[in-house]
Formats: sequence, structure tokens, C-alpha cells
Amino acid sequence: MIKEINIKKLKGKKVKLIKWCPKKSDLIDVDNKNKKKSTKLKLNKRLFFLLKFFLIFSTLELIIINLNLEFLTKFLTLITATITNLPFHFNQINMNGQLFIITNSCTGLTTIAMFFALIFAFNYPKLEEKIKLFLIGGLILVIINIFRIIFILKYVKLGFDGELIHSLTWLVMSLVCIIIWYKLNKENLLEFNKEL
Repeated sequence: MIKEINIKKLKGKKVKLIKWCPKKSDLIDVDNKNKKKSTKLKLNKRLFFLLKFFLIFSTLELIIINLNLEFLTKFLTLITATITNLPFHFNQINMNGQLFIITNSCTGLTTIAMFFALIFAFNYPKLEEKIKLFLIGGLILVIINIFRIIFILKYVKLGFDGELIHSLTWLVMSLVCIIIWYKLNKENLLEFNKEL
């Protein structure tokens, strides 16, 4: 809707000044377009975070699987077998004639890789703070993983299915990893949500 306001002289010429008053439907249409752009931006930021997370995590997981971590698997075997009073040799624990082998997947590095990917896929905080969060959370996850292996050994000793217990405890570890990330990163998550 256009309204003519007045006529003025501008350098000897008559000029009509007009005022544009948008219709209510025009305003609603612009508002809907802004909402769609905002929603698309939020979705793009979240998709970018997920893409970075999966790239970092899958790269680290491939490295962990293919690394020679014999020193770490032997160390975990020594600690957990000693605590549970089970005989062991290198990275193998003997339970009633059944061998329980500590592999790279048992080291907890996969969960730590997930934690690392969560921290570094996120835009916040600054690098120094990310490193600090990673060291604190990583240490917590290492300690929890030792108790996880002891838990698995105790239940396998009682006759439970080792693979099932191993899978369930890994899911619990993943959940613990996300909780630790959330607790240590709460302020940064709030900042991220304000941007969206």
C-alpha cells in the first residue's frame, strides 16, 4: 500500500515523497521467510557439528584399532587380573578354562576418542579450554574403564555371557562419556544454543 505524503522541490524539480506501508500479509510472509532461514541455519550448524564429530571419531577409531597397544593391553590385564585374583598371561585372563583377551577395544580409547570428538567438533570453548576439558574427562574415563573391565570379569566369572556384558557396559560407558562432556561443557552448550 503506497500513500502520497507531500510534494517538495529538490534542486528545482518537484519530487513526490511516498511512504510505503506494508500490508499485514507482507509482514507475515517476511516473518515466515526469516523463520525458515533461522531453522535452516540451526539445522546446518547441527549437521556440521555431527559431520565433524563422525569424521574425528571414525578417524580416531581406525587409528586405535590398527595401533599396536600391547603395552596398554598388558597393563590393563595386569591391573584387572590382580584385582579379581585371576591368573593371566600377557593380555589374556584365564577364567575357569575360558580366556578373556584384553584387546585395543577394551582399553577405553574408543570412548576417549568419542569424548575427544565431542569436544573438538564443537565450536566452543577456546583450544586451551578444550584441551583442559579433554584431559579431565579422559582421566575420568580411563578410571571408569578399569572398573568396567573388573565388572565384566566378575560377571563372566559368575557365568554371564561376556560378549553381552561387554556390549552393555560399552553402551553405559558411551552414555557416561556424553554426561561427562555435558557436565564439563554446560556453559559452552548454553552459548551455542543462544546463537541458534
